[in-house]
Amino acid sequence: MDIYRRIGERIRHARLGARLTQPQLAQLLNVSKGIISRWETGLARPSLDRLEPLARRLGISVEQMLGFAVAEESGAYRARAVPVWELGADTLPDFKSASSVGEVLVSEEEALGVQSALLIKDDSFCPHFFAGDIVGVQTAGRPRLGDLIFVRRNNKVILRHYAGRRKGEILFPIGPSNKTEILASINLVGIFRWLHRPGRIVSRG
Repeated sequence: MDIYRRIGERIRHARLGARLTQPQLAQLLNVSKGIISRWETGLARPSLDRLEPLARRLGISVEQMLGFAVAEESGAYRARAVPVWELGADTLPDFKSASSVGEVLVSEEEALGVQSALLIKDDSFCPHFFAGDIVGVQTAGRPRLGDLIFVRRNNKVILRHYAGRRKGEILFPIGPSNKTEILASINLVGIFRWLHRPGRIVSRG
């Protein structure tokens, strides 16, 4: 992953943690909203004179923003909070803030790769996930070959392995069958990135 994109992802997570929108942060720094977006996507990098004011507004150090600071002697990154939504046979996430059931604390490296986490409510995703598991998912972007993805179908969510694109999206079913499914499009819920077992949710308060 490009170093500027990594810095941009740290800026984005710190901004969200500080409960700031891009326009609000831009106003605090007297820059355009567009430049905040370019920083967060790695298309541009903050100039040296912007680093300290930016870090101060985000409540982190310049070293943390650049990825040099660690929080503990073990070398683990400072914990980050990722919002959690419930997922089960009859429970679908809408990813609206009000429906979040809390947050899960993860390493900075884990937090950079996802936008949300899912609390598995039942055993409908066995043998991969079980009730009580917390799964980190990437909800933006396209899956990569071999990714395990959550797909919405007929008001339910199922698991599939992404197997590339050929006249449509081709998904390998989970299980011993070699049969493939060919779909015109994917109603993507999330791309699996990490698993916490058992999961532990903390209050957003």
